[in-house]
Amino acid sequence: VLMCVCVCPFAGQVLALMGPSGSGKTSLLSILGGRAPHQITLQGSVTVAGKPLSKPVRRRIGFVLQV
Repeated sequence: VLMCVCVCPFAGQVLALMGPSGSGKTSLLSILGGRAPHQITLQGSVTVAGKPLSKPVRRRIGFVLQV
C-alpha cells in the first residue's frame, strides 16, 4: 500500500527508486507512466505540478521495466 507519496524532482533530474521486494516500486512507476494493470486499485489522485496526470505529461515520463 502506497500512501502520501510525494516526489519533487527538478527538470532534467534522473531519480532512482529503491526499496525491498514488495514495497510498491513497480506499482508506483506503473501508475506514473499510466500503465497500471487492472489489479492495482488507485484511490486518490495523481498530479504533476498540481495538475492531473495527462497524456502529454505521461509521454515525458520514462522508465525501464524490471527483468
